[in-house]
Amino acid sequence: MNLSRFLYLLLISGLAFFSPTSPAMQTTEKFWSILGLNTNIGKFSYQIEPQVRLVNDPRVLEQFLSRFSGGYNASSQWAFWLGTGWLSTAQDEDTKNQEFRLWQDVIYNETLNSNKISFRSRIEQRKSKGSDQWGYRFRERILINHPLTTNISLVGSNEFFINFNRPAWLSTKTIDQNRLSIALDQQASKWLNVGAGYLNQVIFSTPIQMGHVVTFNVQIHLPGG
Repeated sequence: MNLSRFLYLLLISGLAFFSPTSPAMQTTEKFWSILGLNTNIGKFSYQIEPQVRLVNDPRVLEQFLSRFSGGYNASSQWAFWLGTGWLSTAQDEDTKNQEFRLWQDVIYNETLNSNKISFRSRIEQRKSKGSDQWGYRFRERILINHPLTTNISLVGSNEFFINFNRPAWLSTKTIDQNRLSIALDQQASKWLNVGAGYLNQVIFSTPIQMGHVVTFNVQIHLPGG
């Protein structure tokens, strides 16, 4: 199958399956900005990634997320990562929820013709401030990078989230959420990548929440060792 056709089918099927319609569904418009600072030392990679997530409602600043992670590149195809993060979510104009996260990734990369396919499996451990209950979640993402020119690519991905347990502070069901995205990515220089696109987020809470998200992503690659 032609990979561009596969990408199209991936995005359409993901949108059809994970974008339910319901009179009770809450729909919002959002903007997510991501800044990644990356470096490599031998076979090890490191990343610091703050994110600001805005929403079109009185809260304005919905979430702030800071993450630090490190990985071991076992081969050109396999990588293993560990990470930690802190997430602040505005429940309303006056109330914020603080969440601490740990995670472990297994990443498999494949190249088909000039197209890059990445599969990422993640296990997360999450803890809400003020609670002694941990939540455990599985995330699976497939990402396809289809080059359009020598430095511009069409990037499509789909990621689904499944809760292993449901602590009292968690508002979602066993199927937690799904994120379907499409973006253009430009390699501006050997140390800078920029991208922008659209992400469809479905959160399976009560009621179901759908976010139409404009994304802007900057990745800076620092000299390593």
